Amino acid sequence: MKSIALATFFVLFCTLASAQLRITSPNGGEIFDSGTTVTLRWTGTAFPDSVTIEYSMDSGVTWTEIVRNWQQTTYQWLVPGTPSNTCLLRVTGPNRASPGGTIFLRDTTRPGTYSHNSIDLTNDGTLAVIADEDGFVTVFNAVTGEQITRRRVQGPTGSGARVVRAVLSSDETFVAALTESDSVVILRMPDLSILDRWETGIPKRVPLEDRWIATQPGGTRIAVSSFTHTRTYERNGVVVADVATLNTSSNTCVDWTPSGDRIVASSGAQGHVLADATTGGVIRSYPTPSFYGFVSPNGLYLASQSKNTQAVTIRDLATGTTVGTVPSGAGLLPFGIAWYPDNTIVRNAGPSGGRLERYAIDGTVIDTLTVQPFGFGSTTFNADGSVIGGASGGFSVVIRVAQPPMRDQDVSDAVWTIRSPIPADSALLSIDTVRTTSVSNLSIPVRLSPRNATVLNGATSLDIDLSWNSTVAVPHGATPVGTSIAGIRRITIRVPVVPTQDDIVGELDLAAALGNDSTTMIRIDDVRGVVDPTMIKRFDGKLILTDLCQQGGVRLLNGDGTAAITARYVEPLLECNWTTIEDGVHEIHLCTTTGEQRTLWSGNVSHGDHFTSVDPGALSSGIYMILVRTPTMELHYPLMVIR
Repeated sequence: MKSIALATFFVLFCTLASAQLRITSPNGGEIFDSGTTVTLRWTGTAFPDSVTIEYSMDSGVTWTEIVRNWQQTTYQWLVPGTPSNTCLLRVTGPNRASPGGTIFLRDTTRPGTYSHNSIDLTNDGTLAVIADEDGFVTVFNAVTGEQITRRRVQGPTGSGARVVRAVLSSDETFVAALTESDSVVILRMPDLSILDRWETGIPKRVPLEDRWIATQPGGTRIAVSSFTHTRTYERNGVVVADVATLNTSSNTCVDWTPSGDRIVASSGAQGHVLADATTGGVIRSYPTPSFYGFVSPNGLYLASQSKNTQAVTIRDLATGTTVGTVPSGAGLLPFGIAWYPDNTIVRNAGPSGGRLERYAIDGTVIDTLTVQPFGFGSTTFNADGSVIGGASGGFSVVIRVAQPPMRDQDVSDAVWTIRSPIPADSALLSIDTVRTTSVSNLSIPVRLSPRNATVLNGATSLDIDLSWNSTVAVPHGATPVGTSIAGIRRITIRVPVVPTQDDIVGELDLAAALGNDSTTMIRIDDVRGVVDPTMIKRFDGKLILTDLCQQGGVRLLNGDGTAAITARYVEPLLECNWTTIEDGVHEIHLCTTTGEQRTLWSGNVSHGDHFTSVDPGALSSGIYMILVRTPTMELHYPLMVIR
């Protein structure tokens, strides 16, 4: 979160309606028989909330109402008689509006004359962390206005008592507070128990010399600027880097780039420098004297405020080129700029500083976020910009802006099927649709119903021919291997006519693999074992890998790091093309899922590209691991064997 700070605090809270309603069934892949009764289920509503339930048979082009004003979270639905394999369910809940209102945040145990110097917000905008002039850090509930806890970290009242600024860590587990005496206090969230305290070691010129503290995005390091130094520290106070080029002038501000590996240090005399946060080395200089500089959320731009004119200049961070200018104006305070989460710039303006104006990076005015009768001395935003924190006078306030009503609604994640009713003399043979992740074992039910169908009279078992994309799934366990030709696996299974459980007559044990697609149909190609197989209706199944993209293309296994390997399936040998930047003994081992290990190749090599042919032997189809050992590393890669 990017923030600007001066005195006291208020929050503009824009609550956004969120769709909490969630369909659980049918949610994709289910098959329902026409004329049967099924249970529709969803979550996220409670009595007396009512919903409207609809279904579509054309992937959402048209909708048919099932029921409205239903006040439960389940509904017994008679499946219609028209078959379709592109069905969706839609459940629409009540209108949810965000009411407006104002909440004042006050510590009633202390005088209201103590100014708040900074405010930071949690990403969801529910908590506010405030640093004040009296040496306290306080956590408020930014929704209700309740004071949760406070901790004195500097004091007593008087010269040098203030907490300059308190900011949340990127993971919101701790607060880093910079005090007037140039110490940093680390406090745990949200109880504010003190975890650590250390001195910055940076001398100050006068008691109210400008200072700044910022926490590292995605890390735990802390950056501090004060008069002659800008430094980065570990959380325990160990100095990591010192930006030496600014050690002769007033350091007024420091900010991190979103990547967390660089900082922008600001000087009222020398301008800004972009520096490596670990070495302190200067990467680029921006020489215009500027009090404050902040990096955009996307890391592409630098907003700097001129020391002399208070005008805001937007620069390309990589080149230093000016891309836009925001003019100065009455009430524009020295701290009065901040980045909005969408990479637009916000400034404090207006006669009293109570006007927040938003600009594009080229300096074009976009809109006014809010106008208030009190000035803004501090401005910060939560992650999506729906909550704005600000400062005004000697009080704190939360302003909720009313939002228009929004419908709470959910639609099935994927299509499901309504199939025709089964004639009395017919039977239905089907394979389930299953969702899973790659490189996992699973069992897919094979179903046959009804068991008393005329067509099954005299039969004891059925022989079923199945086929699927052989790169997506491999036979496992008791499932026969069959053949794999031109990327199609074909097997024959025998199942009993009498189900073992419900209508399940068998299971396909498969190992999901890293194939060339994220989905494969499991097709029923033929059925034998009855007089008239045409009287057995067939419904193919589907295997869906939820963790793979759907763009297709063979997925070769590439490793990153000191060593890399690409495995391709070749008969009769396994080709291993690999690259290493190390010299010495390298080994390639084959491991089973039970921990067994066999050395495929070992040798002393130099850095570079290598080609090795290894014989995997009589391995059965399944998932294995390739273990690559280098002189300093051990790498693992999944391997799929297809016979």
